[in-house]
Amino acid sequence: MDVADNIIEQLEKVGNDLEGEVIFPVLGNNVLLTLGLSGTGVVEPAHKESINWLHNNIKNLFPIIEKAVFNYYISVLPDYHLGLEEYAEELMPKIHDPEQVWNHVIDPGVFIFPEEEGGETHIEFECTFDVEHGLRVIFKNGKLIKVGLE
Repeated sequence: MDVADNIIEQLEKVGNDLEGEVIFPVLGNNVLLTLGLSGTGVVEPAHKESINWLHNNIKNLFPIIEKAVFNYYISVLPDYHLGLEEYAEELMPKIHDPEQVWNHVIDPGVFIFPEEEGGETHIEFECTFDVEHGLRVIFKNGKLIKVGLE
């Protein structure tokens, strides 16, 4: 049994998706993983390919993710500071090192879309400065294509 089959076996049907908490390298022990099934109820070969790709590459991808999330954090900080007002320094302080971003961007989850919906892999995080929306890191065909809100 490969990694994808092992992970898929741990998921349960919820609405039109499969989801469950799984152990995922680098991301953690309780990572909510969701496979979007697009109403078909079928796990596509592309779902398995995406799981295996992310699982096998997350250690190399993580520094890229960290830098991209840090750059996003720095770029939106001025606007968020206006909206957060007196809570700005607590919820989104000025940081200088990329690894400091993980004090404010937490609880990763993975959502893999079916091919008919674009086939993207999203790593979604909660964040202290935008509890309502969180933050997404989006990959397509093995390339980082976007960081931010969707």
